[in-house]
Amino acid sequence: MAPEHIASLAQEYGITFQVTPAIESDLRTVGATEPLIQTLRGLTPKIVAPRPIKQEPAAPKPIRQEPGQISQMWHSFGTLHDFRVQITNDLFHAEWVNIPLADARQGAYIRTDCRRKGAKWVGLSSANMAFPVRRVRGGKDTKYCKLTLQFEVDSVSPEKITGHAESPKKLDANKCHMSQTTWGEFTWVPIE
Repeated sequence: MAPEHIASLAQEYGITFQVTPAIESDLRTVGATEPLIQTLRGLTPKIVAPRPIKQEPAAPKPIRQEPGQISQMWHSFGTLHDFRVQITNDLFHAEWVNIPLADARQGAYIRTDCRRKGAKWVGLSSANMAFPVRRVRGGKDTKYCKLTLQFEVDSVSPEKITGHAESPKKLDANKCHMSQTTWGEFTWVPIE
């Protein structure tokens, strides 16, 4: 996503994190431009209350809270999504929580479940996301597609979660068919 587009979205919807020197460093690492960082610095963080997530019958169940478990809200720089993350022993679970109301009404979700493999967590994200489709007489409409994509968490610390995830590169939204995917890095920071 272009830095100008991220800046525009941040101005329109707001941000849920403070741009600290550590976060600024992370932003630069993932390709943020100086104008984007200046835009983010000028915004006042807001806390967004999580919206209820419509449960699908085949969706994975949330992991129970246990002593010593990390459970926290995290913000993604790349997608501007907020996630509730739970880590228990060798399991990593994340759910998208700041789903726009119109998408939530259509059953949109992103749920990620991973198991520890060596020093990282490896698993899958299941999602029901909106994609643009062409109408017969021109113009565009939206169709929700259920996708399953690979997801890997490389590191978790109190300051950030980093990793890389698969995403659609070529998608026929009319048929909800992915013919090609790509991998991209992500950085999540805690919402304070």
